[in-house]
Amino acid sequence: MESDTPLMKFKIEYDDYDIETLNIKTNARGETLAKFTTDGMNFGIIERPRQSISMEKRIQNVKLKYSSGETVVNADIVEKTGPDGNITTTLEGQTDYTSYIGSYRDRRNSLIRIEADSEILQNTSVEAIYEYIIRNESEKDYNNEDFYNFGKIPNSDAGLVTITPLKVMDYLSNEATIKADSEINQTNGWDLKTLDEAKELVDTGVEKGNVKFVDAVKKLYMYLAEKTDKLKELKPKENTTMQMEINKRLSANDEDKENITNQVEIVEIKKSYGRRIAETTDESTGISIKSTIPGNYVPNMSSQEIDDSTAEEIAIISSTGANRDYALKVTISIIILTVIAGGIYYILKKKNKK
Repeated sequence: MESDTPLMKFKIEYDDYDIETLNIKTNARGETLAKFTTDGMNFGIIERPRQSISMEKRIQNVKLKYSSGETVVNADIVEKTGPDGNITTTLEGQTDYTSYIGSYRDRRNSLIRIEADSEILQNTSVEAIYEYIIRNESEKDYNNEDFYNFGKIPNSDAGLVTITPLKVMDYLSNEATIKADSEINQTNGWDLKTLDEAKELVDTGVEKGNVKFVDAVKKLYMYLAEKTDKLKELKPKENTTMQMEINKRLSANDEDKENITNQVEIVEIKKSYGRRIAETTDESTGISIKSTIPGNYVPNMSSQEIDDSTAEEIAIISSTGANRDYALKVTISIIILTVIAGGIYYILKKKNKK
């Protein structure tokens, strides 16, 4: 877009008592001239502050428990910033059988791997807590006439434009379910939805990469959060956090099944005023700022916008190398051989007595 302002002439009035606004000079002919200084005038086009909201999702904690309730693994996923400023992701706590593969920068392609012997897997369940960070990424804007006419920022941020996330849809792979008795899930208000119910909330006709929404969710559970105080009005640069707790009963055959995945999208927002949320480019950096259109995400596809997010996958596999079931087999074999040897010894001893 180009805009030209034509040459204009202005007559300026001044206060006789405000002499400081005058710049009085005498030219070579002895004439006294008064020059006015007027600033704060801008006849160009001003871009309205950008509006955007983002979602970030990650696994916060993973546990492995025996059916008796004894904990085998209780690992927190922690991000640490080193002296060089680089951020690394590590596991802390009870981390046996568990490893983190990947980077916090690319959680979609990262993996939490639980690797244990089959006799452990068939007697345990895996639990995980997901964390959601919803952040208002907008620049400051005001529903205030003085702000746009004179650039005056209102006192106490009166009229500040805010964004409220109203509904969040989570897509959990059917390899796991949310814990019904979890206080975390009750506090965050997760509610299971059918495909028909989802049609009222998201664009179920959307298609990305030749993959239709209705096909993408066939192996997913859809959980909606809306009735929770976690979804609240956010000022620019403010954030709110949510959580979900899931579990899965393991078996020795789980290594042949798909990984546990979990994706999420903000499907409805409320914005008090200001610019429409749309894709723009930051002129200072040249970086494209993706649009955030609620309800247009197709699960299992690459993240399209900053209002959707995918957490790390959870993989359950048997230990590499020999299967340690041999211990049970060896024990049974020893018992059988001992019984046989004892029997032979008894028979021979009885025979010798005769």
